[in-house]
Amino acid sequence: MELDILTNNPVFQKMSKEKKEFISSFCQCEKPTNVNQALPFLMKYKALAQKKQIHFDKSESDLLVKILCQSLPEQERIKVEKALRLLH
Repeated sequence: MELDILTNNPVFQKMSKEKKEFISSFCQCEKPTNVNQALPFLMKYKALAQKKQIHFDKSESDLLVKILCQSLPEQERIKVEKALRLLH
């Protein structure tokens, strides 16, 4: 399903090769199933990106969150989105 998001996504299409590879890798890993797992998971990937000197703008970060939230039950997705809004 995540790859469907990327196929026609203009944000993804404009990314550098390195960012596309990073997000493709992100799509292939097992995703968390609740908010308690989702936020640390996202922070882990953010740290990994920084280590690789990959930085995402707001629209690119939103795409990562959308991919992450796809695997969550609706109640958990709402909690993650609410928590992330508080961080911005």
